[in-house]
Amino acid sequence: MAHVAGHESVAFLPAVAAVAIFAQLLTAFLLFNQYRASGYPPLAVLALAYVGSAVLAGEWVLMIPHVWSVAAALGVGPQTSAWMFVASHTFFVTYVILYIFWESLCRRFTVFARRNGLPTLTAIAILLAIALPFALTQLQDSLPPTVDGANWSGFLLTTITPLLLAYYALAYGLLMFVSRTRTVVHLWLSVVIIVSFYEILVSNVFGSSRFSVGWYLGRAEWLGAASLFLLVLLGSVYRILLSLASHNATLYAQSVSDELTGLLNRRGFNARLEEELRRTQRKGENLTLLMIDIDDFKSYNDAFGHPAGDTALSTVARVIRTTLRRAADCGSRIGGEEFAILLPETDEPGALAVAERIRRGVERLGIVQGAGTHHPVLTVSVGIASTRIQPVADGLDLLRCADRVLYEAKSSGRNCIRFQGASHMLAGESSLAG
Repeated sequence: MAHVAGHESVAFLPAVAAVAIFAQLLTAFLLFNQYRASGYPPLAVLALAYVGSAVLAGEWVLMIPHVWSVAAALGVGPQTSAWMFVASHTFFVTYVILYIFWESLCRRFTVFARRNGLPTLTAIAILLAIALPFALTQLQDSLPPTVDGANWSGFLLTTITPLLLAYYALAYGLLMFVSRTRTVVHLWLSVVIIVSFYEILVSNVFGSSRFSVGWYLGRAEWLGAASLFLLVLLGSVYRILLSLASHNATLYAQSVSDELTGLLNRRGFNARLEEELRRTQRKGENLTLLMIDIDDFKSYNDAFGHPAGDTALSTVARVIRTTLRRAADCGSRIGGEEFAILLPETDEPGALAVAERIRRGVERLGIVQGAGTHHPVLTVSVGIASTRIQPVADGLDLLRCADRVLYEAKSSGRNCIRFQGASHMLAGESSLAG
């Protein structure tokens, strides 16, 4: 690094430039992907504003003398780098104005705006980014001076800078008048224009020369202007991702829940059964499954109708939910009037206590049955199977065991509990049979 006018050359500039240019390119990438997703051409024009400005700004930084060897290799001086600075800002604000008018055009003539103009604007942006540095290098001796030693020239201060500031003011006025800040993009783009306006003002008016305090402040404002819109877009993307995650979680919960009872449905139960079975087998623990069936439910439906049957199912499900006291316990409706409960790390007395609370809770509801049923009120039968009693290969094996025991309970008079391997009724010895 060399010394310039008594000041050490800006060692911070490469880092600041890298961050600012990266922010502009990433902003362009996000805008272009929004264009691809929405098919809305003005977003592509705004992306061109950022990507072209980033490329020209990178070329400007490379041309600053005493910072990069590229400047010496190309034979460029401070005049050229100053003109590149002006070109970068002029390009950006020009494409912002094109974005404003293109957006208005799209609202009025959708087909025309989508099919014409965008390839031309892209080609112009690419040609400017490639050709402008070479053109300025060739014309640097014939261009009006922008630097007088270490200070800005009178031409830069009295002519170029006011014109550039007026151009930014025009873009801001058009944005306010045409868009009226209808969207977040309009609002924050207007803020970017204001910050860029003050960057030029601080760099070229309040800063009397290159590497002055105003010049350093201008570079800081350049970094802010380059990063501001990116932060807004990233915040928008983050909110979208949160919304999608919440929406997906809601959809998944709906896909595994039974709409009538609020318990897990068969799909949710199968997934939970396999998950709990793998966990208990891995840890050497036991898993207990309760199969519950409402006794004579077809007769109840025939006697009182399906709406009453749905109400009865919801009521039984409420008894199941209030009985399960641990977070790990899982209740499901796996068939028409059939329920299942998973009880991880539960021994026989604990499983029997849960089953009896459910059996007795349903019995105490006093839901009157119709004629020709086994009991005068609605009851349930329960079959219990445990991996401790009989190891199983998968969830289907455990389901078969519990289903066989439930069949025994149904065959034994209903309103009772059977445990896998037991040869006698364990609860509810047909207490309502008359």
